Amino acid sequence: VLVYATRKTKTKDIYKPTLYLLSVGVSKYENPEYNLGVADKDAIAMAKMFKAQEGKVYKKVITRTLTNKDAHSDNILDALDWIDKEVTSKDVAMIFIAGHGMNDDKGVYYFLSHDANLDRLRRSAVKWTEIKETISNLPSKVILLADTCHSGNITGERRDITSAVKSIINSGSGSVIMTATTGSGYSYEKAEWGHGAFTKSFLDGLGRMRADYDSDGTITVKEIDLYVTNNVKKLTKGKQKPTTIIPNSVPDFAIGVR
Repeated sequence: VLVYATRKTKTKDIYKPTLYLLSVGVSKYENPEYNLGVADKDAIAMAKMFKAQEGKVYKKVITRTLTNKDAHSDNILDALDWIDKEVTSKDVAMIFIAGHGMNDDKGVYYFLSHDANLDRLRRSAVKWTEIKETISNLPSKVILLADTCHSGNITGERRDITSAVKSIINSGSGSVIMTATTGSGYSYEKAEWGHGAFTKSFLDGLGRMRADYDSDGTITVKEIDLYVTNNVKKLTKGKQKPTTIIPNSVPDFAIGVR
């Protein structure tokens, strides 16, 4: 009697990576003076959009979403530990952060978690070093999406993300970094958009396939970069200028399909 074993796993699925996505957005802070409009909605929408790619470009999409009171500093640090422990060289890691970001008096950059206090940043906010070290240690493809320089009165001119981004580049991690704005520029959000300009452009470009410039049904990193850059400029009438850094060592790759 001959017995044949059958394989339920499709061959093509073996080569699909798992996407681990940490999505953080803070609109409501312990100090209401810091509040924003849609950063929390941005984080939720990004996670939902990438979850819809499960079974398409990714074998699995595993997300952890932290918003508002759940996005306090301890939970964010725990989530960074989670992504550090889970991701393998065969996977893709993505971190999306939306909310306020600012530099302290020494120029050190912080992401303002829900419990942030401007008078004691070191003990209440998430130091950029924590994000940088997590990204630098990951063995996989890594994409960081940072929308942290929102317009508002609380941070004044202390919101330059440039040195923070350079610290990741200098670490030689090979990460793809997309920031919502350049240097000390503002990141804008409007109720009529439903999202910040950066996130709305990303959602339209990938979720609605508007960045599929060559009409092949696939959105690559370079395609979404081009679409986001052009669309943010259009939405904000040139006031906001996103920046993307793709290391030469990282070839263009797909992040979503139709």
